[in-house]
Amino acid sequence: MVAAAPAGAPAGPAAGNQAGIAPIALPTGGTLAERLPVIAALTRARKQGRRGASAAPLGVVLRILARLRLLRWFIDHQRMVHTFVTNLRGPAVQVSIAGVPVIGLVPISLATGNVTVAFAAMSYAGTVTITVVTDPTHHPDRDVLLGALEDELAITRPES
Repeated sequence: MVAAAPAGAPAGPAAGNQAGIAPIALPTGGTLAERLPVIAALTRARKQGRRGASAAPLGVVLRILARLRLLRWFIDHQRMVHTFVTNLRGPAVQVSIAGVPVIGLVPISLATGNVTVAFAAMSYAGTVTITVVTDPTHHPDRDVLLGALEDELAITRPES
C-alpha cells in the first residue's frame, strides 16, 4: 500500500483522507439505464455534505466499544449495512513508479462482521477493475451474483 498526498495538500488536522461512511440505499429494481441516474443523483446529493463528517463521531463510538471489548460483537450484530460498495477514481493516465509503467490497479476490499459482500470498483487509465468479496458461509450464491454483475457490465460495454 502506498499512501500519498498531492502537492499543496493541507497540513495538520486538515491533512489525510476524508474518509467516512455514507449509507445510501441503492435501487435494485428496474433496468440498468433506469438505476444508474438514480444512483448518480443519490451519491451526488450525499457528496454535497462535508466529506468525512461521520469519521470523527463514529471513531469515538468505535474506540469506546473497543475499550469495552464490545467492538467485534457490535460489528458482527449490526443491521444497518449488509453490502459495501466503493468506487475509487484512479489516475486518468498511466503512471510510472521508478520508471516502470503501472499497467493496472486492483482495488482490495473486504467483507467483515455480518457484511456478506463487498464490491470495489477502480478506474485507471481508461480501464475499470471491479473486485467482489463474499462471505461463502453467508453468501453461498456467489456464482449467481457474479453472473448477474457480468450481465450488467456487458450492457455498459461499448460495441467494438
